[in-house]
Amino acid sequence: MKRKIFGLLLIVAVCASLGVGSAIVAAQAYDTTISDWGLNYFDRLDYGIYWYVDPNNDVPTKNYRFDKNKPTLIFTHGWKPDESHLREGLSLKGQSEKALSDKGFAEYPYDPYFYRYYIENGYNVGVFYWNQLIDESLDFAVDEKIWTSSGEHTMRYKKFSSEKDEQGTLSADNDPANPKKSVALLYAESILSAIGNDYAKELHLVGHSMGGQLTCAASEALCYMYDKGEISHEVLPDRLSLLDPYISDTEVHGTEDHTGKDINGKWVADLVADAMETVHMHGIPIEAFGANFFVFRNYIKTEEKEENIKQKQNALTEKIGKNCVWVYLQSIGLFGGFDPTHVMAVDYYFTTNNFKVRKSEEGLTVPSAQVPTEELKSMIGITFRQTIRDGENPFYYTEGKFDLICFDTLEAPDTITGKIAQPAKKR
Repeated sequence: MKRKIFGLLLIVAVCASLGVGSAIVAAQAYDTTISDWGLNYFDRLDYGIYWYVDPNNDVPTKNYRFDKNKPTLIFTHGWKPDESHLREGLSLKGQSEKALSDKGFAEYPYDPYFYRYYIENGYNVGVFYWNQLIDESLDFAVDEKIWTSSGEHTMRYKKFSSEKDEQGTLSADNDPANPKKSVALLYAESILSAIGNDYAKELHLVGHSMGGQLTCAASEALCYMYDKGEISHEVLPDRLSLLDPYISDTEVHGTEDHTGKDINGKWVADLVADAMETVHMHGIPIEAFGANFFVFRNYIKTEEKEENIKQKQNALTEKIGKNCVWVYLQSIGLFGGFDPTHVMAVDYYFTTNNFKVRKSEEGLTVPSAQVPTEELKSMIGITFRQTIRDGENPFYYTEGKFDLICFDTLEAPDTITGKIAQPAKKR
Protein backbone atom coordinates (compact mmCIF):
# COMPACT_ATOMS: atom_id res chain seq x y z
CA MET A 1 0.00 0.00 0.00
CA LYS A 2 1.28 3.43 -0.90
CA ARG A 3 2.21 5.53 2.14
CA LYS A 4 3.72 8.97 2.52
CA ILE A 5 7.44 8.71 3.26
CA PHE A 6 7.29 11.70 5.58
CA GLY A 7 4.69 10.00 7.73
CA LEU A 8 6.94 6.98 8.10
CA LEU A 9 9.90 9.15 9.04
CA LEU A 10 7.73 11.00 11.55
CA ILE A 11 6.68 7.85 13.36
CA VAL A 12 10.23 6.48 13.28
CA ALA A 13 11.39 9.75 14.82
CA VAL A 14 8.75 9.51 17.53
CA CYS A 15 9.73 5.93 18.35
CA ALA A 16 13.39 6.85 18.34
CA SER A 17 12.77 9.71 20.73
CA LEU A 18 10.97 7.38 23.09
CA GLY A 19 12.90 4.16 22.62
CA VAL A 20 11.09 0.86 23.00
CA GLY A 21 12.23 0.39 26.56
CA SER A 22 11.60 3.97 27.65
CA ALA A 23 8.10 3.94 26.14
CA ILE A 24 7.13 0.97 28.27
CA VAL A 25 8.77 2.37 31.39
CA ALA A 26 7.10 5.75 30.90
CA ALA A 27 3.73 4.13 30.36
CA GLN A 28 4.04 2.05 33.50
CA ALA A 29 4.32 5.26 35.47
CA TYR A 30 0.62 5.84 34.98
CA ASP A 31 -0.92 2.83 33.23
CA THR A 32 -2.47 -0.26 34.73
CA THR A 33 -1.26 -3.68 33.60
CA ILE A 34 -2.66 -7.14 32.98
CA SER A 35 -1.87 -8.02 36.59
CA ASP A 36 -4.02 -5.09 37.79
CA TRP A 37 -6.95 -6.28 35.69
CA GLY A 38 -6.66 -10.03 35.27
CA LEU A 39 -5.75 -12.05 32.18
CA ASN A 40 -9.40 -12.56 31.20
CA TYR A 41 -9.50 -8.95 29.94
CA PHE A 42 -6.58 -9.56 27.54
CA ASP A 43 -6.72 -13.17 26.32
CA ARG A 44 -9.52 -12.23 23.92
CA LEU A 45 -10.67 -8.95 22.36
CA ASP A 46 -11.98 -6.59 25.02
CA TYR A 47 -12.92 -2.99 24.28
CA GLY A 48 -15.51 -0.50 25.47
CA ILE A 49 -16.24 2.05 28.17
CA TYR A 50 -15.10 1.30 31.70
CA TRP A 51 -16.26 3.48 34.57
CA TYR A 52 -14.54 4.85 37.66
CA VAL A 53 -16.64 4.03 40.70
CA ASP A 54 -14.17 4.17 43.60
CA PRO A 55 -12.24 7.47 43.78
CA ASN A 56 -9.33 5.56 45.33
CA ASN A 57 -9.10 2.82 42.70
CA ASP A 58 -7.14 3.31 39.46
CA VAL A 59 -8.87 0.37 37.79
CA PRO A 60 -12.31 1.24 36.36
CA THR A 61 -15.07 -1.31 35.83
CA LYS A 62 -17.88 -2.17 33.45
CA ASN A 63 -19.98 -3.14 36.45
CA TYR A 64 -21.52 0.30 36.85
CA ARG A 65 -25.09 1.52 36.78
CA PHE A 66 -24.99 4.64 34.63
CA ASP A 67 -26.67 7.59 36.35
CA LYS A 68 -28.70 9.60 33.84
CA ASN A 69 -29.02 12.44 36.34
CA LYS A 70 -25.30 13.17 36.26
CA PRO A 71 -23.15 14.87 33.61
CA THR A 72 -20.66 12.54 31.94
CA LEU A 73 -17.00 12.70 30.96
CA ILE A 74 -15.44 9.97 28.81
CA PHE A 75 -11.71 9.90 28.01
CA THR A 76 -9.99 7.87 25.33
CA HIS A 77 -6.31 7.16 24.86
CA GLY A 78 -4.06 7.11 21.83
CA TRP A 79 -1.65 4.79 20.02
CA LYS A 80 -0.28 1.87 22.06
CA PRO A 81 2.55 0.30 20.00
CA ASP A 82 3.76 -2.80 21.88
CA GLU A 83 1.79 -1.56 24.89
CA SER A 84 -1.61 -3.19 24.56
CA HIS A 85 -0.88 -5.10 27.78
CA LEU A 86 -1.27 -1.70 29.48
CA ARG A 87 -4.41 0.38 29.93
CA GLU A 88 -4.24 4.12 30.26
CA GLY A 89 -6.39 6.09 32.64
CA LEU A 90 -6.97 9.53 34.13
CA SER A 91 -4.05 9.09 36.50
CA LEU A 92 -0.89 10.31 34.82
CA LYS A 93 0.87 10.60 38.13
CA GLY A 94 4.46 9.74 37.24
CA GLN A 95 5.74 11.72 34.29
CA SER A 96 4.57 15.22 35.16
CA GLU A 97 5.85 15.12 38.73
CA LYS A 98 9.28 14.04 37.52
CA ALA A 99 9.32 16.54 34.66
CA LEU A 100 8.48 19.42 37.01
CA SER A 101 11.13 18.30 39.49
CA ASP A 102 13.79 17.94 36.81
CA LYS A 103 13.22 21.56 35.77
CA GLY A 104 13.44 22.85 39.33
CA PHE A 105 9.78 23.61 39.85
CA ALA A 106 7.99 22.96 43.11
CA GLU A 107 6.54 19.54 43.81
CA TYR A 108 3.33 18.83 41.92
CA PRO A 109 0.76 20.25 44.39
CA TYR A 110 -2.48 18.87 42.93
CA ASP A 111 -4.13 15.49 43.12
CA PRO A 112 -3.00 13.79 39.89
CA TYR A 113 -5.77 11.20 39.99
CA PHE A 114 -7.88 13.37 37.76
CA TYR A 115 -10.94 11.16 37.79
CA ARG A 116 -11.42 11.96 41.50
CA TYR A 117 -12.27 15.58 40.72
CA TYR A 118 -15.09 14.54 38.42
CA ILE A 119 -16.44 11.78 40.65
CA GLU A 120 -16.46 14.14 43.62
CA ASN A 121 -18.27 16.75 41.55
CA GLY A 122 -21.07 14.41 40.53
CA TYR A 123 -19.96 13.04 37.13
CA ASN A 124 -20.13 9.67 35.50
CA VAL A 125 -16.46 9.18 34.58
CA GLY A 126 -15.43 6.64 31.95
CA VAL A 127 -12.53 5.57 29.75
CA PHE A 128 -13.01 4.02 26.32
CA TYR A 129 -10.40 1.29 25.90
CA TRP A 130 -9.29 0.14 22.46
CA ASN A 131 -5.73 -0.77 23.45
CA GLN A 132 -5.73 -4.20 21.78
CA LEU A 133 -6.96 -2.78 18.47
CA ILE A 134 -4.46 0.08 18.42
CA ASP A 135 -1.36 -2.05 19.07
CA GLU A 136 0.13 -1.74 15.58
CA SER A 137 3.66 -0.97 14.38
CA LEU A 138 4.74 1.27 11.50
CA ASP A 139 2.26 0.11 8.85
CA PHE A 140 -0.20 2.87 9.77
CA ALA A 141 -3.03 0.40 10.23
CA VAL A 142 -4.15 2.35 13.30
CA ASP A 143 -5.37 5.36 11.32
CA GLU A 144 -7.42 3.17 9.01
CA LYS A 145 -9.02 1.27 11.88
CA ILE A 146 -10.42 4.50 13.28
CA TRP A 147 -12.28 5.28 10.06
CA THR A 148 -12.83 1.99 8.22
CA SER A 149 -13.00 -1.75 8.79
CA SER A 150 -12.15 -2.41 5.15
CA GLY A 151 -8.53 -1.28 5.26
CA GLU A 152 -5.50 -3.43 4.59
CA HIS A 153 -5.51 -5.11 8.00
CA THR A 154 -9.24 -4.87 8.77
CA MET A 155 -9.74 -4.94 12.55
CA ARG A 156 -7.07 -7.36 13.79
CA TYR A 157 -6.00 -7.08 17.43
CA LYS A 158 -3.47 -8.31 20.03
CA LYS A 159 -4.29 -10.94 22.63
CA PHE A 160 -2.19 -12.41 25.43
CA SER A 161 -1.55 -15.91 26.71
CA SER A 162 -0.09 -14.92 30.09
CA GLU A 163 0.50 -11.91 32.32
CA LYS A 164 4.18 -11.95 31.39
CA ASP A 165 3.51 -11.99 27.65
CA GLU A 166 4.23 -8.32 26.93
CA GLN A 167 4.13 -8.55 23.13
CA GLY A 168 1.00 -10.61 22.68
CA THR A 169 -0.14 -12.41 19.54
CA LEU A 170 -1.66 -10.56 16.60
CA SER A 171 -4.95 -12.12 15.53
CA ALA A 172 -5.65 -13.04 11.93
CA ASP A 173 -7.85 -10.82 9.80
CA ASN A 174 -10.50 -13.54 9.68
CA ASP A 175 -10.55 -14.19 13.42
CA PRO A 176 -14.18 -14.80 14.49
CA ALA A 177 -13.84 -12.07 17.12
CA ASN A 178 -12.80 -9.48 14.54
CA PRO A 179 -15.48 -6.80 15.08
CA LYS A 180 -15.81 -5.89 11.37
CA LYS A 181 -16.57 -2.30 12.39
CA SER A 182 -14.34 0.77 12.55
CA VAL A 183 -13.27 1.95 15.99
CA ALA A 184 -15.29 5.14 15.42
CA LEU A 185 -18.45 3.03 15.18
CA LEU A 186 -17.41 0.83 18.11
CA TYR A 187 -16.92 3.92 20.25
CA ALA A 188 -20.13 5.62 19.12
CA GLU A 189 -22.14 2.45 19.77
CA SER A 190 -20.50 2.03 23.18
CA ILE A 191 -21.58 5.56 24.11
CA LEU A 192 -25.17 4.94 23.02
CA SER A 193 -25.29 1.60 24.83
CA ALA A 194 -24.16 3.30 28.04
CA ILE A 195 -26.29 6.46 28.04
CA GLY A 196 -29.42 5.38 26.17
CA ASN A 197 -31.45 7.54 23.78
CA ASP A 198 -32.91 9.92 26.33
CA TYR A 199 -29.85 11.21 28.17
CA ALA A 200 -30.25 14.95 28.72
CA LYS A 201 -27.19 15.90 30.79
CA GLU A 202 -23.85 17.13 29.41
CA LEU A 203 -21.73 14.58 27.55
CA HIS A 204 -18.08 15.64 27.43
CA LEU A 205 -15.67 13.58 25.30
CA VAL A 206 -11.90 13.98 25.78
CA GLY A 207 -9.31 12.38 23.50
CA HIS A 208 -5.52 12.30 23.66
CA SER A 209 -3.23 11.90 20.63
CA MET A 210 -4.88 9.43 18.22
CA GLY A 211 -7.70 9.39 20.75
CA GLY A 212 -8.37 12.97 19.64
CA GLN A 213 -8.74 11.75 16.07
CA LEU A 214 -11.04 8.96 17.32
CA THR A 215 -13.12 11.42 19.36
CA CYS A 216 -13.75 13.48 16.21
CA ALA A 217 -14.62 10.39 14.15
CA ALA A 218 -16.99 8.90 16.73
CA SER A 219 -18.72 12.26 17.23
CA GLU A 220 -19.17 12.62 13.48
CA ALA A 221 -20.69 9.12 13.45
CA LEU A 222 -23.18 10.17 16.12
CA CYS A 223 -24.04 13.30 14.11
CA TYR A 224 -24.75 11.12 11.04
CA MET A 225 -26.95 8.84 13.13
CA TYR A 226 -28.86 11.88 14.33
CA ASP A 227 -29.25 13.26 10.80
CA LYS A 228 -30.73 9.92 9.70
CA GLY A 229 -33.20 9.97 12.59
CA GLU A 230 -31.64 6.99 14.34
CA ILE A 231 -30.88 8.76 17.63
CA SER A 232 -32.27 11.76 19.46
CA HIS A 233 -30.68 15.18 19.59
CA GLU A 234 -30.18 14.85 23.34
CA VAL A 235 -27.52 12.15 23.10
CA LEU A 236 -25.15 14.05 20.80
CA PRO A 237 -21.93 15.07 22.57
CA ASP A 238 -22.03 18.53 24.09
CA ARG A 239 -18.28 19.19 24.08
CA LEU A 240 -15.09 17.74 22.61
CA SER A 241 -11.63 18.29 24.12
CA LEU A 242 -8.64 17.22 22.01
CA LEU A 243 -5.31 16.94 23.83
CA ASP A 244 -2.25 17.11 21.57
CA PRO A 245 -4.36 15.47 18.86
CA TYR A 246 -2.62 13.42 16.17
CA ILE A 247 -3.52 14.84 12.75
CA SER A 248 -1.33 13.57 9.92
CA ASP A 249 -0.95 13.27 6.16
CA THR A 250 -1.13 9.48 6.38
CA GLU A 251 -3.12 8.05 3.47
CA VAL A 252 -6.00 5.74 4.34
CA HIS A 253 -7.81 3.28 2.10
CA GLY A 254 -11.23 1.70 2.14
CA THR A 255 -14.82 2.82 2.65
CA GLU A 256 -15.56 4.98 5.67
CA ASP A 257 -17.85 2.94 7.89
CA HIS A 258 -20.09 5.67 9.28
CA THR A 259 -20.54 7.75 6.10
CA GLY A 260 -20.16 5.11 3.38
CA LYS A 261 -17.76 7.40 1.49
CA ASP A 262 -14.83 6.11 -0.54
CA ILE A 263 -11.70 7.25 1.32
CA ASN A 264 -9.03 5.66 -0.89
CA GLY A 265 -5.98 7.92 -0.89
CA LYS A 266 -7.51 10.37 1.60
CA TRP A 267 -5.27 11.96 4.20
CA VAL A 268 -6.17 11.49 7.84
CA ALA A 269 -6.21 15.29 8.03
CA ASP A 270 -8.97 15.36 5.35
CA LEU A 271 -11.14 13.05 7.45
CA VAL A 272 -10.46 14.91 10.70
CA ALA A 273 -11.19 18.28 9.10
CA ASP A 274 -14.49 17.02 7.67
CA ALA A 275 -15.44 15.52 11.03
CA MET A 276 -14.66 18.78 12.83
CA GLU A 277 -16.80 20.69 10.37
CA THR A 278 -19.71 18.27 10.81
CA VAL A 279 -19.44 18.45 14.60
CA HIS A 280 -19.26 22.25 14.50
CA MET A 281 -22.31 22.48 12.26
CA HIS A 282 -24.25 20.48 14.83
CA GLY A 283 -23.48 23.14 17.44
CA ILE A 284 -20.89 21.10 19.36
CA PRO A 285 -17.82 23.15 20.42
CA ILE A 286 -14.34 21.68 20.04
CA GLU A 287 -11.44 22.88 22.17
CA ALA A 288 -7.97 21.62 21.24
CA PHE A 289 -4.66 21.91 23.07
CA GLY A 290 -1.49 21.37 21.02
CA ALA A 291 1.84 20.80 22.75
CA ASN A 292 3.85 19.24 19.92
CA PHE A 293 3.79 20.95 16.55
CA PHE A 294 4.70 17.78 14.66
CA VAL A 295 1.82 15.89 16.27
CA PHE A 296 -1.13 18.21 15.89
CA ARG A 297 -0.07 19.77 12.59
CA ASN A 298 2.17 17.18 10.96
CA TYR A 299 0.15 17.23 7.75
CA ILE A 300 2.05 20.46 6.98
CA LYS A 301 5.45 19.79 5.41
CA THR A 302 7.48 22.86 4.55
CA GLU A 303 9.78 20.85 2.29
CA GLU A 304 6.95 19.99 -0.10
CA LYS A 305 7.39 21.94 -3.35
CA GLU A 306 4.31 20.87 -5.31
CA GLU A 307 1.86 23.74 -5.49
CA ASN A 308 -1.19 21.45 -5.34
CA ILE A 309 0.09 19.94 -2.07
CA LYS A 310 0.62 23.39 -0.59
CA GLN A 311 -2.91 24.39 -1.61
CA LYS A 312 -4.32 21.26 0.01
CA GLN A 313 -2.38 21.90 3.21
CA ASN A 314 -3.60 25.50 3.32
CA ALA A 315 -7.22 24.44 2.78
CA LEU A 316 -6.97 21.86 5.55
CA THR A 317 -5.39 24.35 7.92
CA GLU A 318 -8.20 26.81 7.28
CA LYS A 319 -10.91 24.19 7.88
CA ILE A 320 -9.28 22.74 11.01
CA GLY A 321 -8.55 26.17 12.44
CA LYS A 322 -12.00 27.67 11.94
CA ASN A 323 -13.97 24.77 13.42
CA CYS A 324 -12.17 24.65 16.79
CA VAL A 325 -10.78 26.93 19.44
CA TRP A 326 -7.09 26.11 19.77
CA VAL A 327 -4.57 26.66 22.55
CA TYR A 328 -0.96 26.25 21.43
CA LEU A 329 0.92 25.18 24.58
CA GLN A 330 4.21 26.52 23.26
CA SER A 331 5.81 26.81 26.69
CA ILE A 332 5.24 23.14 27.54
CA GLY A 333 8.18 22.59 25.17
CA LEU A 334 10.40 23.71 28.05
CA PHE A 335 10.17 20.15 29.34
CA GLY A 336 11.82 18.64 26.29
CA GLY A 337 10.69 16.75 23.22
CA PHE A 338 7.86 14.34 22.59
CA ASP A 339 8.44 12.55 25.90
CA PRO A 340 7.09 13.79 28.30
CA THR A 341 5.35 16.80 26.72
CA HIS A 342 2.87 14.69 24.73
CA VAL A 343 1.56 13.13 27.94
CA MET A 344 1.76 16.43 29.81
CA ALA A 345 -0.93 17.85 27.51
CA VAL A 346 -3.36 15.54 29.30
CA ASP A 347 -2.09 16.59 32.72
CA TYR A 348 -2.26 20.24 31.72
CA TYR A 349 -5.91 20.09 30.70
CA PHE A 350 -7.24 18.21 33.70
CA THR A 351 -5.12 20.29 36.08
CA THR A 352 -6.90 23.44 34.89
CA ASN A 353 -9.75 22.29 37.14
CA ASN A 354 -7.61 23.65 39.99
CA PHE A 355 -7.41 27.19 38.62
CA LYS A 356 -9.72 30.10 38.05
CA VAL A 357 -10.52 31.00 34.45
CA ARG A 358 -7.85 33.10 32.73
CA LYS A 359 -8.07 35.99 30.31
CA SER A 360 -5.74 36.55 27.38
CA GLU A 361 -3.75 39.73 26.81
CA GLU A 362 -6.67 40.88 24.63
CA GLY A 363 -9.19 40.27 27.43
CA LEU A 364 -10.69 37.06 26.01
CA THR A 365 -11.41 33.95 28.07
CA VAL A 366 -8.80 31.22 27.53
CA PRO A 367 -10.20 27.68 27.20
CA SER A 368 -9.80 25.29 30.10
CA ALA A 369 -11.74 22.51 31.78
CA GLN A 370 -13.36 25.20 33.95
CA VAL A 371 -14.77 27.24 31.06
CA PRO A 372 -18.50 26.55 30.60
CA THR A 373 -19.41 24.69 27.43
CA GLU A 374 -21.78 27.42 26.27
CA GLU A 375 -18.97 29.97 26.51
CA LEU A 376 -16.71 27.80 24.35
CA LYS A 377 -19.20 28.15 21.51
CA SER A 378 -18.36 31.83 21.17
CA MET A 379 -14.62 31.10 20.81
CA ILE A 380 -14.67 28.82 17.76
CA GLY A 381 -12.14 30.01 15.17
CA ILE A 382 -9.74 31.57 17.69
CA THR A 383 -6.21 30.36 18.47
CA PHE A 384 -4.34 31.25 21.66
CA ARG A 385 -0.64 30.86 22.39
CA GLN A 386 0.81 30.21 25.84
CA THR A 387 4.11 31.88 26.76
CA ILE A 388 5.94 32.24 30.07
CA ARG A 389 8.38 34.55 31.79
CA ASP A 390 11.46 33.48 33.75
CA GLY A 391 10.58 31.41 36.79
CA GLU A 392 6.99 30.75 35.74
CA ASN A 393 5.65 27.24 35.46
CA PRO A 394 4.08 26.53 32.03
CA PHE A 395 2.16 23.65 33.52
CA TYR A 396 0.03 26.07 35.53
CA TYR A 397 -2.87 27.74 33.75
CA THR A 398 -2.64 30.86 35.94
CA GLU A 399 1.04 31.54 35.22
CA GLY A 400 2.55 33.03 32.09
CA LYS A 401 0.36 34.70 29.53
CA PHE A 402 -1.88 33.88 26.58
CA ASP A 403 -2.23 35.91 23.43
CA LEU A 404 -4.08 35.56 20.13
CA ILE A 405 -2.23 34.11 17.15
CA CYS A 406 -3.07 32.91 13.65
CA PHE A 407 -3.59 29.15 13.42
CA ASP A 408 -1.94 28.96 10.00
CA THR A 409 1.36 30.51 11.19
CA LEU A 410 1.19 30.06 14.99
CA GLU A 411 2.47 33.62 15.18
CA ALA A 412 0.86 36.85 16.31
CA PRO A 413 -1.02 38.62 13.51
CA ASP A 414 -0.24 42.22 12.64
CA THR A 415 -3.87 43.01 13.39
CA ILE A 416 -6.76 40.99 14.75
CA THR A 417 -9.56 41.19 12.21
CA GLY A 418 -12.73 39.36 11.41
CA LYS A 419 -15.56 38.07 13.51
CA ILE A 420 -15.45 35.13 15.88
CA ALA A 421 -17.08 32.15 14.18
CA GLN A 422 -20.42 31.18 15.65
CA PRO A 423 -21.40 27.49 15.60
CA ALA A 424 -24.70 26.63 14.01
CA LYS A 425 -27.51 25.91 16.40
CA LYS A 426 -28.37 22.30 17.04
CA ARG A 427 -31.22 21.22 14.85
